Amino acid sequence: MTKNMVQFLYELNYNGKLLSIYIEVRIKRNVFIHDICCLKKGIDISMKTVVIYKSKTGFTKKYAEWISKELSADIFDAANVNINMLAKYDTIIYGGSLYAVGIIGINLITKNLNKLKNKKIVVFATGASPSRDEVITEVRNKNFTTDQQKSIEFFYLRGGFNYSKLNIFDKFLMTLLKWKIKNKKQEDLSSDEIGMLSIYDKPVDYTNKKNIEKIITYINS
Repeated sequence: MTKNMVQFLYELNYNGKLLSIYIEVRIKRNVFIHDICCLKKGIDISMKTVVIYKSKTGFTKKYAEWISKELSADIFDAANVNINMLAKYDTIIYGGSLYAVGIIGINLITKNLNKLKNKKIVVFATGASPSRDEVITEVRNKNFTTDQQKSIEFFYLRGGFNYSKLNIFDKFLMTLLKWKIKNKKQEDLSSDEIGMLSIYDKPVDYTNKKNIEKIITYINS
């Protein structure tokens, strides 16, 4: 250990109380700056918000990060979250990518609604299909009961598709789907099926930061 290091440790021990005070002041200053930023955005600083996401190819994560930044909210990958962690939050936002029409990981919310009473709950799902009323209705009704829909505000955000980022099992399933679609007559194909065939070999990203505006408006209402 060098002489300078010994001197530093001695001085740190000698002035330990003063250093603690300095650190406390810096922490309070950072909280103050955070609160000012929230007030400028019209965010209620008395409300604690968390964004949780489960993403397969990154599109849901991108939206979650945008929302978290806009609301100055905490953000976690769903893999690192348990229901007890959510007790301290007033607003819970969950985002999951669609698997068929199921929102991956949504059980974290739907199976624990009784523990999330009196909280504002928002769920958003991402998929490659354009945002249409029939798509939104189908996803909502497939994932939430009528009673659950009274407690959950649902949004659909268009994401994208990247075959190369799927795991082996998902690639296998998507390949089966591709051949199932290709075996149909051209005149029998839906617009979504035609769109799916065109994006297998070329990743597409339909994410747009403007899509989160409706969520931000709802949270701040």
